[in-house]
Amino acid sequence: MAKPITQIDVQEKTEKEQKQQIHEDILNQIADNHDSIQTTLEIVEELQQAGILDMIKGLLRMRGQIGSISIDKINQPSMHHLIKNSFHMVEFVGKVEPDELEKMMNGMMKGMERLSKETEKTGDTGMWGLIKTMRDPHVLTALSYMTAFLNGFGEEMVNKETQ
Repeated sequence: MAKPITQIDVQEKTEKEQKQQIHEDILNQIADNHDSIQTTLEIVEELQQAGILDMIKGLLRMRGQIGSISIDKINQPSMHHLIKNSFHMVEFVGKVEPDELEKMMNGMMKGMERLSKETEKTGDTGMWGLIKTMRDPHVLTALSYMTAFLNGFGEEMVNKETQ
């Protein structure tokens, strides 16, 4: 019969061998990921040429002062209002149907285009010109939308006052 094993010799690598293994592993990873490393280095080079890395380095050096100034600015009441108003605006836009919002935004853009053309004219519009404009079907449509808007707006304002 064979003799039982009573001692196991664990061969530990020397520090030099461990470092050599680490170097080999790193070189293998570099070889395996050559394209991504090359792209990363090109991006870093572009950031350096644009001066962005210098700006980031400066930001990191001044992070304590920048953080202090930022906290002071955020703690102002106007900033609190800005943050709350931003949330309300996001909530409002989320409630509007996308097609309706697109329609309103396109209408506003078209209106702004017309406004810029009208401001280029030098003559003032008289009373008869306004009355003539009121007969335009596009103006009537816009006015009916505006009166519906004002009606709903007023209704909500009265509801808010009674609550």
